[in-house]
Amino acid sequence: MTAIDDHSNEIQGRIKDKHWIEELIEKGGCCWVCGYYEDPRIIRDKIIELHHIAGKTNSKIMIPVCPTCHAKLSLSQSSWPEDWTLKDNDPKVKQAMMLRGLSELDKLKSFIERELSESLLLEAKEHE
Repeated sequence: MTAIDDHSNEIQGRIKDKHWIEELIEKGGCCWVCGYYEDPRIIRDKIIELHHIAGKTNSKIMIPVCPTCHAKLSLSQSSWPEDWTLKDNDPKVKQAMMLRGLSELDKLKSFIERELSESLLLEAKEHE
């Protein structure tokens, strides 16, 4: 088993069950990037959307995200070279794009967490 196989198994483990994700979105849900939450008992219009981690042509694996995070992630993917998004890409390219998509998720999540930590530090300073 190669490192790529190990990582592919890890990706599948992270996502686990597509039906669970679809049900979460239909009934409300949570953005996997920023944590935005919709209470399914209150919402009238669902806001949580599905994002293709590796782009639509490279994988069917999707995660729930809010519109703001979805726009940021999609904008990032729109800057990928055209040959990365071909429908008949080699399986190694598809795996590489999954890794690229996961790294972009981590990068956005890290940025959001950094902003939150800065905000909390400012609040703590104000209470001194």
